[in-house]
Amino acid sequence: MTSLPASGQHQTTDTGSDSRQGFVSSTDRNRIRELEVQLTELLGENERLRAAQQELRAAAAAADAATTAKSELLAHASHEIRSQLQLISGAIDLFRQTRLDETQRHYLDGFQHANDLLLCLVNDILDTSLLEAGHLRLESLPFDLAGLVAATGTQLLWQAQRKGLELSWHVSPDVPPRILGDPARVQQVIVNLAGNAIKFTPEGTVTIRVERIPVPLTASSSAMIRFVIEDTGIGIPVDRLGGIFESYDQGSPETPKRFGGTGLGLAIAKGLIEAMDGDISVESSEGRGSRFIVTIPFCLTITGGRQASADGQEKASESAPPLRILVAEDAEDIRMLIAAFLRGASHQVRSAANGREALDMFMAEDFDLVLMDIQMPVMDGYTATRTLREWEREQGRAPVPVVALTACAEKSDSLKTIEAGCTSHLSKPIRKDTLLRTVAELARQ
Repeated sequence: MTSLPASGQHQTTDTGSDSRQGFVSSTDRNRIRELEVQLTELLGENERLRAAQQELRAAAAAADAATTAKSELLAHASHEIRSQLQLISGAIDLFRQTRLDETQRHYLDGFQHANDLLLCLVNDILDTSLLEAGHLRLESLPFDLAGLVAATGTQLLWQAQRKGLELSWHVSPDVPPRILGDPARVQQVIVNLAGNAIKFTPEGTVTIRVERIPVPLTASSSAMIRFVIEDTGIGIPVDRLGGIFESYDQGSPETPKRFGGTGLGLAIAKGLIEAMDGDISVESSEGRGSRFIVTIPFCLTITGGRQASADGQEKASESAPPLRILVAEDAEDIRMLIAAFLRGASHQVRSAANGREALDMFMAEDFDLVLMDIQMPVMDGYTATRTLREWEREQGRAPVPVVALTACAEKSDSLKTIEAGCTSHLSKPIRKDTLLRTVAELARQ
């Protein structure tokens, strides 16, 4: 007889623990498959991101190349246009030295006004490019704001009188006599806004007011200045106010046909104001005129130093002892104009058509000053100036002042001329009084 196990006891067979270790449940297999799918998707996404990154790099390189090409084109166009404007402004300055009747003076005023407008257009295009690229650089000079406003108003007066408009300006007595900033850019803002007001005002008045905003918490070393440019012109439709500070926006599709212009003035003014940590707003309605309100913070200055005059130029007497001056300029007609300016002030002038000729003449003769054009054939002004400075060092000679003449108006170009060894820098078109002031200042040094 076979005995049965006791009640409550069960007979089991031990198959060993190793057989259980190789067992994978269906749940685990499904999870593994899900992870494999996710890994494949991640690897694919990674490849797509790498491809997108390469495309972005290629696009960035193309954008950089396009920006460089644009800058080179603008620099070349600026040089060509400014060179021609130099001839016009120079001829006007020379004509003013002759005997003229009232009609002839009126014609010259018109020529000068047209020349100034063309120069403003060139500057607007260049400034737009600088603002878009974030390359705008501001000066920090002490200047007389009241004098600058008066000089700017006088500059715009002919344009207003030609249309029969009354142009007036007023600077409040509480405006500090001297502030620290970029006088040329402040003047540019006023010219853009007041020039627009004149353009869009068929009859009536244009006023420029400048006042100090009382701010109790402002430090005594700074001042908040408000500029108000108001006109009785055509005004701006309410639905167009939001876009008038955009480039090429002129308020209405009919505006360019009636008044001309590029639509860049307000956009540039806004960019300059914001670069100076200021703000601009507008109040207007169609047919009832416009009021532009600008606020800009300025630092106060009570110290001496380089003082800018009312028109943004440095103060200097135009008189200087007769100097021997070497003019290096490839354009014959511009050489003629500059020589005429200098000889009219009793200076002796020698001319060279390129940097190589200028170097040969400089090493063979004694000169008190060199006016060096930057863009010249055979040898450019940068190379000529560097070689000239090296020769002076080798000969143990004191450095002769070299003034760079360039059609490029960017500050970076000015810095490049200084790095090449130039003493100072003048941008074309160069007015006679500006040239003679610079020569006189260097003569005193």
